[in-house]
Formats: sequence, C-alpha cells, structure tokens
Amino acid sequence: ECGMFRGAAARANYLALDRLDIAFAAKELCRRMSVPRASDLVALRRLAQYLVGTPRVVQKLPWQRPAGLKLFSDTDFAGCPRTRRSTSSGVTMRGRHLIKHYSRTQKVVTLSSAEAELGGVVSGASEGLGTQAIARDLGIAADLLLLADSSAAIGICRRSGIGRVRHLAVGQLWVQERIRDKTLRLDKVAGEANPADIGTKHLGAEVMRRCMTLAGLVAREGRSSAAPALTAQVRPFLDERAARGPPPRPAPPVRALLSVQGPRPQQQPGGPAPGPGPFGMTGADPAAAYPSAAQAQQLSHQSNQNQNQNQSQREVRSHTVWDDR
Repeated sequence: ECGMFRGAAARANYLALDRLDIAFAAKELCRRMSVPRASDLVALRRLAQYLVGTPRVVQKLPWQRPAGLKLFSDTDFAGCPRTRRSTSSGVTMRGRHLIKHYSRTQKVVTLSSAEAELGGVVSGASEGLGTQAIARDLGIAADLLLLADSSAAIGICRRSGIGRVRHLAVGQLWVQERIRDKTLRLDKVAGEANPADIGTKHLGAEVMRRCMTLAGLVAREGRSSAAPALTAQVRPFLDERAARGPPPRPAPPVRALLSVQGPRPQQQPGGPAPGPGPFGMTGADPAAAYPSAAQAQQLSHQSNQNQNQNQSQREVRSHTVWDDR
C-alpha cells in the first residue's frame, strides 16, 4: 500500500501543475510520502473521488490588450496540525490569463499570523520577480503588482526596518528595498477577491468555484472533443513501445567493473607463477586483483597514517626552521 500511495501522490502532484483546485491537496499528500499512514490513504481516496466528480477543468484565455503581471499571495497560519507550519499560496496572472500557481509549506514555524503573511509576501515577490525576468528575456515588458490581503504584512513591507516586531528575520526585509526603488508595487486585495486562497487550505465547493472563476478556470464534465483524436495519434506509439518491452536496466558501475572477465594469465611450462596484481595479490583469477572489504579498510587506514606522519614531519621541519631563525 505504501508503494501505491507514493505512486498516486506523485501522479496527483503532476496533475496539480495544471489544476489549481487540487494544488493544496496534492502538496499535502506529497508531504506524507516518506511515512504514509492510514489517514493519508483516506485523504488520497477523497482526492480521487473529487477527480472522478470533476475530471476536467478548462482554462479560459480571452483576448486582451498587453497587461502587466499580478501576483496574488495568501497564507494561512499554523494550518498543519502536526508541525504547526503555515502554507503559502500564489497565483500569477497577466491580465485575465493564469500563468502560474503554487502551494508550499513554509520552512519555519511562525509565531504570529503577520509573520506568516510576511513569509507569503516574500515568497510571492520572489516568484513575481522571476516571472518578470523570464518575460523580459522573451521581449515582454511587464510591470509587477503584488497583491495581498494582510494589512499587517503590507505595513511591515512598506516601512523601513522591523520596527517593534523584533522577532522577524532580517533576510525577509529585502522586499522593503524593492518597494522603495519601485521594482514592484504592493497593494491590498479583499479576501473574497483573492484566488490564492484556494491553495492555503481545504475549502468548500462554493468558495472553490469562486476562486477558480477569478483565476479563469471553469469545471466541465466529460472529455474534450480533441481528446479522441489525440488518443488515436498516440495509441500506435504506445502499442509499439509495449511490444518492444521495457529497456534493460544498466548495471551499477562498480558491479559492472567487477563483472568484467579478462584473459586469464597462463603459466608457462617450467616458468614462474603469474606476477602479483595491482594490490600485491597473486593468482590467475582477475577477481583476486580487487581487494576485499577488510583489505580496502586496511589500505585506507594505512594511507591515513602515512598522511598524518607526513604532516607531523612538515610541522617539525617548520618549527626547526623558525628556531634557527
């Protein structure tokens, strides 16, 4: 069951790249891949039931004029009941087009909701600046607007320094400099108009539909009209691969090296026995040229002793030269 759980969680994580509605659920499942429990299997079954009921999500890309980048950021506070860590979520939009989304668990345990929201704003600023740099490489000039629904985090980012909030990490205050030099703008958005709320916690159906609508996503039933044609094109390729079978697995480098059987040295009539191997061992078997584990450990220990002895001799010589001076 552990293998089945890990495989299904990995598939959900792959599907979450295009499905904003399951980003948080897939992230939580992947966090349990190391030591899955029975409750995690229940969570996987619930996600499967949701995908059966909502098998298709369509992303709308209406025509629009050139627009800047908007990144919606949102964070919950101590949402994980086991580690008490918060989750940061972000949705990057260009006009009405969804470009990217993410849902991540913060690495540290925050002491307040303002600190958790500040971590989400900093993460969103990093993602937004990275997306802006990619757009610049493609010849697209776009301003960056960062939107958050936390007044406390916005106040911290707009001031200079930490103020009275002494427990904040100084490494997060680089956003203040970016706001002052107008590299990005930070504004407030209402919680009901923030589509990033869908990636911070489990929500009801009505709230999920509202967030998906804000991100330009619509849930549909059935399959797309292009799906049968695409299946007909891909099916011959898959059948050919299945007929050939899986490719052979390469042997590990060390094992492949030890399995090499070279020509065995032959002893001449009346002549001497074969000479010693590279490690001082004799014999006609090439495998005898490779040391055992005990011999390799002995050789390593002897090499370390030689290095220590050489180091001691160098130190003695340096002290002798200094005393002569």
